[in-house]
Amino acid sequence: MAKLLDNEYSMISFKTYKINKATTFLNIILNVILLRGIAGSGSKEFILNLTNNNLYIDAIGYDMTGQTEVFYTEKIDRQDIKSFEVKREGTKEIITLSTTKSKKETYIRDNDNSINLASEMAKFIAENEGN
Repeated sequence: MAKLLDNEYSMISFKTYKINKATTFLNIILNVILLRGIAGSGSKEFILNLTNNNLYIDAIGYDMTGQTEVFYTEKIDRQDIKSFEVKREGTKEIITLSTTKSKKETYIRDNDNSINLASEMAKFIAENEGN
């Protein structure tokens, strides 16, 4: 998990994944041909962690021994989040994240237990708008 700054605390955190056929194809090419099978180079699972100041997105995967590993962390200042929209489809929460830096990503969270963590995260982010 991301290393938080001294003045930060985690408000909500959950695991998500992405499905993108073009990205999946590119990951296979990079993993097999260019990176020579480096573990985790095709990561599709992520942990979203909202703190009082930032949204951390950890790309997670498995190393060669099968242990979970964080391959990289993206830190987004909460003030740079333009929108964090959550739509429910069956037992899934579809999350669309847009930032002021023209980033737009879609994540999927399994919501089998109906806890609605992505929807709760969206409420926390909305409370911070304009601050």
